[in-house]
Amino acid sequence: MAGPPPPPPKFAVDSVSQHRAFVTLPKNNIAFIFGTATAAWTQDVKVKPQFQDDTDLQAYTLQASNNPLEVTHGGSGIARQSTIVINPDSTRERQLELLFRVVVDGKLRDVHQLDTHVDKPVPWVTNYTYNTEDGGDHDVHDTTLVVSVIDSVKSSWPIGAANGTAVGAGNGAAVTSEPLSAEA
Repeated sequence: MAGPPPPPPKFAVDSVSQHRAFVTLPKNNIAFIFGTATAAWTQDVKVKPQFQDDTDLQAYTLQASNNPLEVTHGGSGIARQSTIVINPDSTRERQLELLFRVVVDGKLRDVHQLDTHVDKPVPWVTNYTYNTEDGGDHDVHDTTLVVSVIDSVKSSWPIGAANGTAVGAGNGAAVTSEPLSAEA
């Protein structure tokens, strides 16, 4: 008889276990968390910031159906808050535990599928995009949650990263920009 599954790895970037995902939030990094629900059933995402010693910080819950996700627990108290901001900590690394669920008949249920996409458009930004399927239509588009992790301290980056060229862009696209003219 098999025992319970092992606990998810701590501080593993892009680690996914059924309906949970973990994102490492290095020290001096800020995170912006936002998304949308395109399903008729209410989609539920719990965001639990944690320190390495398993100390949980203030948890947040985002919920919606056929709308942008809104903070329903935690947050700043702003009406219709749709973005969670996890401010930088200059002394410790943290992790974000993300729990994806759906509300069916008033009860929280696991989602059927969780897909993860990671993109690094510039060296100091990492975007994690999570898509869920709640079992209604199998399109894996019931919740879309984005976690943008941005380094808040200037560091030295590869040549080209500072002048508008995305070095190592995850999607293979060449991204360039030009300085604005004085007339702009």
